[in-house]
Amino acid sequence: MSGKKRTTDAIEILDRRYREQVPNWDDEVLEEELRVRVGVAIVKMRQDAGLTQQQLADSMGVTQSMVSQLENADYEGSALDMLWRVCKALHKELDFTYGEPGARRRKRKVALIPA
Repeated sequence: MSGKKRTTDAIEILDRRYREQVPNWDDEVLEEELRVRVGVAIVKMRQDAGLTQQQLADSMGVTQSMVSQLENADYEGSALDMLWRVCKALHKELDFTYGEPGARRRKRKVALIPA
């Protein structure tokens, strides 16, 4: 038996398996996490607005398939650009925070309001 503790945590399993093999592994993981967070936000905003994927797609000028890909984190383009377009279509403000990873200090907040 190896010295590694067994786990069922999917992220930990993937990290153990690919960290040494995939260049920029940490960046890839962070990018995928961003896509998932954007997808969850889009689903919530669409549902809160009482819209179907098709209705949101029509207001954004994209296909229903594109909205589905965004919601399922299966979109290869800029997730933030598409989130911005969703906010514009739904007349929502987009806020985000930034700061040093793991920092305890207050993160700065930036509000962007689509025109």
